[in-house]
Amino acid sequence: MGSDTDRYKALIAGVVDAAIITNEFVPLAGDRIHDLMPATVVMPDFMRLCLQMTGRTVAQRREDAAKFLAAEIDGLRYAMSHRDETVRLTREITGAKEDDPRPAFVYDEAVRTKVVATDLPIPMDKLAYMEKEVLATGNLVRPIDIDKLVDKAPREAALALLALAALPR
Repeated sequence: MGSDTDRYKALIAGVVDAAIITNEFVPLAGDRIHDLMPATVVMPDFMRLCLQMTGRTVAQRREDAAKFLAAEIDGLRYAMSHRDETVRLTREITGAKEDDPRPAFVYDEAVRTKVVATDLPIPMDKLAYMEKEVLATGNLVRPIDIDKLVDKAPREAALALLALAALPR
């Protein structure tokens, strides 16, 4: 059925009775459609976003990896503590009109459902859940040692960089 926009349009037009769409369309639909199964409710352990680096990059460019993660954390902290600026910038980047409710709705939903963790914690429990799911579907043929898959050092170094930057000079 195509993209989220295509699925939303098909749903609104009555071409389909149900579709999976992102929550950004909820405020546009009014009472014409109903959000039956919000992903954050029915799949709370599903990982929606992963920041990944190759082992080679982490090994050869550890300091750069830490700086990259520090910048991501700093940006998330800023965005999640400056609602109006974030919504305005989202509108600007996406070309959304001032009366488009989606940027504010998505921001407020992210805050309400706590789907944005500004310190980028490594959710080992969610990684274990995802491993179980891909094993069940056959996309992974045998279990892996998740602890060996994850290198926590770059994140810890990023947090240390941010703590140093916050010290008075």
